[in-house]
Amino acid sequence: MKPWRSCLFLIAVFFFACKKEKAEELPPNVGGFLQSGTWRVRSFNQPGEEPVNFSAYAFTFDSLGRARATDSAGTVSGSWGSTVEGMESRVVFQFAEPRFQGLSRSWTVLEATAARVDMRHGGNGGAEAFLVMERN
Repeated sequence: MKPWRSCLFLIAVFFFACKKEKAEELPPNVGGFLQSGTWRVRSFNQPGEEPVNFSAYAFTFDSLGRARATDSAGTVSGSWGSTVEGMESRVVFQFAEPRFQGLSRSWTVLEATAARVDMRHGGNGGAEAFLVMERN
């Protein structure tokens, strides 16, 4: 084999034999997930607070930042947004209705799919609240 072919062969062997490091994946911006369809609160855990049941509400989130929670008694309006900051995906909900105070926070997304979003608020030595939303 000619010397330049030997070098090409060795480079090719080295290139394919080396493990490629997986590029660090950015967390999903869950805004696209939440804007599609209606959602329900699967679970909401807020330590030290009286449990609030949101299971009767269907939540919708539009592209203009409007949030709506609808049940048989009517609709509660609010706002929402989502961002990716560094390596964290975050969702913010804001409702004026006192019953929804526990949801009106900035949430860190723990896991997300098009059908389910698991979130946490707090931590770093403070009490943590957890919210799981699923697509209806």
